[in-house]
Amino acid sequence: MFCFGIELSFHHRWTLTSDAAVQETIQFQPRLASGDYGILASAACAGVGVALLPCAHCRTKLASGHLVPGLANWGTPVGMVHLMFTSRRGMLPAVRLMIDFAADVLRNAAESE
Repeated sequence: MFCFGIELSFHHRWTLTSDAAVQETIQFQPRLASGDYGILASAACAGVGVALLPCAHCRTKLASGHLVPGLANWGTPVGMVHLMFTSRRGMLPAVRLMIDFAADVLRNAAESE
């Protein structure tokens, strides 16, 4: 089996959590490493190997049958996103709108998965 990894570091590993809350870490040497989920999804669709992808990047390919889930009862642990900005004092209204928009979009995306 060939695994693909997002190119974030030299340590390629997937930490997966089962429906029963069992956690396993898989270390591997990727055949393909990329910072682009689209490239990883295309390679998986071409049958080159398996990829760990966010739902947003593979939902349509799963629905069409181009991709199939390999480990249906396993997923990644819930993550956290930090949005960094300068002091609230003197914050432009457009910055506040962007923060609120990002929070709503990320919250809705997490709830839909």
